[in-house]
Amino acid sequence: MSSNEGLDALDLDRDLPTTPRDVEALRACRYVPRLDFEAYLELLESMGPPPDDELRRRKGPRGEEVFEVL
Repeated sequence: MSSNEGLDALDLDRDLPTTPRDVEALRACRYVPRLDFEAYLELLESMGPPPDDELRRRKGPRGEEVFEVL
């Protein structure tokens, strides 16, 4: 598969604009150690499931109800 369009360099100011808050978040995460798979699973388990009312408020891609939480 090929394209007739040439490749342009990514212009971060135009193509990926960031806010000062984005930069702050990226800097805060710079030194966070990476989790191995087991540590990641433990982190997810510690968060617990989302509340049922939060799940009920979620809508599908077209704004419709996706499923009913019993």
